[in-house]
Amino acid sequence: MITAVGTGLDSFSNPADITVLSPFDGWEGLFVAVGVLLWIGWHVSQIRAENKEYDEALVLYERVGMERAMHFGGGTHLVNDEDIDVARADMAEDKPDPTDPAPRGDGSHRKGSP
Repeated sequence: MITAVGTGLDSFSNPADITVLSPFDGWEGLFVAVGVLLWIGWHVSQIRAENKEYDEALVLYERVGMERAMHFGGGTHLVNDEDIDVARADMAEDKPDPTDPAPRGDGSHRKGSP
């Protein structure tokens, strides 16, 4: 006889003979446990990555000063130690950055039209 819909049953006429038709029956607990472990592992890896990024930013802020680093949105423009020393000297002398436009009426230094 041909198996009905590939379930391993010869007939659907006796419902008492029909058991679970889903694959991996009884494995739900294991799948939940694996999912929770993966979820916790992802959070641990994210925390480590963010802590590493925070530590790198802290080192930069200590080297060039918080105001200078935040003004440029980070230290990517400071290529080497000489650039950092120049930036510190400029900040100590209260020199404006030559790339900064004059302050606008609202006190911001945003480039572009007001």
